[in-house]
Amino acid sequence: MREIVDELKYILSAKEKGQLAGLFFMMLAGGFLELLGVSVVLPLVQAIMQPDAEIIGVIGGIIGPGEGVHRRVVVFLALLLIALYIIKNGFLLWMYHVIFSFVYKGMKNLSSRMLSVYMGESYAKHLHRNVSQIQRTVRGDVSGCYYVVKFLLQIMTEAIICITLVGYLLLTDVKITVFLMALLGICCGLFLFFSKKKVKELGTISQNSQTKMNQWILQSMGGMKEVRLLGRESYFVEMYNEQNKAFADVNRKQQVILQMPRMLTETVCICGVMILLIVAAKAGESMENMVPVFAVFAVAAFRMLPSVGKINTFLTELIYYRPTVHAVYRDLKELEGERCYSQKECSELMPFRQVLSLKDVSFRYWNTEENVLKNVSLEVPRGKAVALIGPSGAGKTTLADLIMGLLEPGSGEVSVDGTDIKSNLSGWYRQIGYVPQSIYLSDDTIQNNVAFGLREEEIDEEKLWKALELAQIAEFVKQLPEGIETRVGEQGVRLSGGQRQRIGIARALYHDPELLVLDEATSALDTDTEKAVMDAINHLHGEKTMVIIAHRLTTIEKCDIIYEVTKQGVVQKKD
Repeated sequence: MREIVDELKYILSAKEKGQLAGLFFMMLAGGFLELLGVSVVLPLVQAIMQPDAEIIGVIGGIIGPGEGVHRRVVVFLALLLIALYIIKNGFLLWMYHVIFSFVYKGMKNLSSRMLSVYMGESYAKHLHRNVSQIQRTVRGDVSGCYYVVKFLLQIMTEAIICITLVGYLLLTDVKITVFLMALLGICCGLFLFFSKKKVKELGTISQNSQTKMNQWILQSMGGMKEVRLLGRESYFVEMYNEQNKAFADVNRKQQVILQMPRMLTETVCICGVMILLIVAAKAGESMENMVPVFAVFAVAAFRMLPSVGKINTFLTELIYYRPTVHAVYRDLKELEGERCYSQKECSELMPFRQVLSLKDVSFRYWNTEENVLKNVSLEVPRGKAVALIGPSGAGKTTLADLIMGLLEPGSGEVSVDGTDIKSNLSGWYRQIGYVPQSIYLSDDTIQNNVAFGLREEEIDEEKLWKALELAQIAEFVKQLPEGIETRVGEQGVRLSGGQRQRIGIARALYHDPELLVLDEATSALDTDTEKAVMDAINHLHGEKTMVIIAHRLTTIEKCDIIYEVTKQGVVQKKD
């Protein structure tokens, strides 16, 4: 429990911690109202059953003596009880509204915060991140965190109610209260002790199953063509169903365990009260004297038993959701200090007037021993087209990522006009247009895919059309019935391969970058389509500085400088 609280203290904001203090005082007020409601029951029962009871005289003195005082006292106490329960339940309803507003607002904020953290982590770490795990954490684990907060608040609420009621019962009859509370405490403690390990195990299985379910969905949808052609639909459905079954089984078992505390507390209390009643009857106790006492215990039990059951249930839920809190805490603590994005952090573009240089750059990926690149030095003059060629796995894409600042060298320096790009990474990012081999297109309009990541009101249509013209696709877009408002389908399925690549080039050019990096941007195209796309790229020769990664020599024949990247190093082949 202490570990969960410590991790939540890190996860929750300072404002949320302050709000929790306010909620605690609200819960104290709720417990006080619960106590008032029960405290009226004993006087009412005594007034009904014993016309000469002391309470008649006390309240009669308040409402005024006279004829029918007994009846008027009963009516007064009955109306007081009604009023107290209306006020109490109205307050509790408002309190739960405040609690759940706090929980779900926090859930929304933490989910956005987690996505921001993952978006801000270094690119090198991102390469080792599992997308399914990110999906689970941002949505499922974040929800689990605030379920835990909700359970803790509800445990506190129900505990305060129970403590106030037990305090009142102690004033009514110490022996009966101690006996029942001891019996209840022992039974509930044994239940938690024996169920804790199983519930924790179920929580871990549930978390892993959710990750794998997400993974199988992404894999089956992402490779739909291959899945369909190979006839592997049943395989992916079966693999998903295995995890789905595990998830369903875990939740079934969890829900059964959650029902046990309520049944346990009811059984224990009923048995305890009946034992006391039997003992009192055998001891010759007056039933007339016992009825008011048992009536108070009955009313208290009516309110307290659900609370005790809920406390047990919520404690079980805490154990179940424990892995989700730890997952969020672990990633927040590791990554929150990293903010490798946000182009708004630096308003100044990084000037690129002469040359981009790599000097004695070495790099190895996280969690590996061998350098991918070692002591690499090269230059990319402004306005020139520079090619990177070499066999697969030699490190061409890694070299391009270092040039763009996505990866940080283990040693050496990447500089622009003598200034290390680390001094203004966000300003350097804004100088780069990137065209990968496989263009990511969202199921949106051409306009929104070119001006990627901008709200529609932020899009500059003049810049949009200029980018389309430079990419040699403006005429095609103009012929479409809906023009730039044409939807391209998921992953651009309504466009040809060449059209997708040119949309990608237009996206890279929209922000008018100084450096254009093309990572095998035409290698997946047929010869004719590649020639058309390369014509669009070559049209930019002299206007933009270009770094082109390619396998085919025809792709780079117009480049000014060619570097060959091999396992042995980087060698300049053409100047």
